[in-house]
Amino acid sequence: MVHNPFRVMSALVWGLLLGVALGIFASSAFAQIKGPRRRRKTLMFLGSTVTFLILALGGCGQPLAETTPTPTTAPSSPTPPPTAVPLGPSRPLQLTTPLSPKPTPSPPPPPTQEPAPTPRPVVLLPEQETKRLTANWKAFEDPVLGLRFRYPPEYEVRVQPITAYKRGISIDRPAEDPMLGEYREGFIELLLFILRPDTPPPLTPKALEAWIQRLPVEENPIPGGGPIQVVESIQVGNASGFVIMEPLWPGEVPSVQSLIIVGKERLLWVALGDINFRSHKRTETLWPLQMAFLSTLTITR
Repeated sequence: MVHNPFRVMSALVWGLLLGVALGIFASSAFAQIKGPRRRRKTLMFLGSTVTFLILALGGCGQPLAETTPTPTTAPSSPTPPPTAVPLGPSRPLQLTTPLSPKPTPSPPPPPTQEPAPTPRPVVLLPEQETKRLTANWKAFEDPVLGLRFRYPPEYEVRVQPITAYKRGISIDRPAEDPMLGEYREGFIELLLFILRPDTPPPLTPKALEAWIQRLPVEENPIPGGGPIQVVESIQVGNASGFVIMEPLWPGEVPSVQSLIIVGKERLLWVALGDINFRSHKRTETLWPLQMAFLSTLTITR
């Protein structure tokens, strides 16, 4: 129990004062009372006063109501205010997990170009060997074309005009195959070009390449106009010759071997075939005969 000291002291003082006043009042009143009835009234008044005093003192001495203490919680640590992030160059660097860079696609490697096949050696036969091998061959000569040569007797020579400045000369024979039926079996193919009056003969590899590049599409033997590879220069009779390699189709590795013979007014293009077929039995058989043919070839213009 908890007693309020201030209230206790006040009760004692008031009790003392009331006691003194009551004593004075009772003494004077009791002295003046006459008769039993008044004496009884006086006693009742005193009893009421004493009762009041006792109640007052009892109320003053009543303990105060015990108050339940309010539970207090420990103050929580204050939340720090957000720190301002400086902007601009003074802003601190933030550590972040570096992202793996996306792999840069590398360009595909250029296609590996097939090595150019090795051309067959063009070797003209000596004069005595040529006469021996071509003794029974037929002779061909055309002063207009400006051409003379000998060829095997089982073949035929067919001249076909292509343009005003180009002639096709085929040396072939009729043949028959179970799969192909009748066809022309070739010995060698020639293209004769009539040089234009304003065109000097191309007597160097560079001049020959430039001449081929200037040919009209309908006259150019090379698909797409080239380029060609000049393998070597040789002398054919009294004319200059160039062994060249040309592509069979545009963009392909040059594999077709040819011989170009340059005269004063004529240029002869001799197709020696695709050397990728050198393992072909007939090709191997024809090659020495073709060399004998070239040894008899003469450009008269």
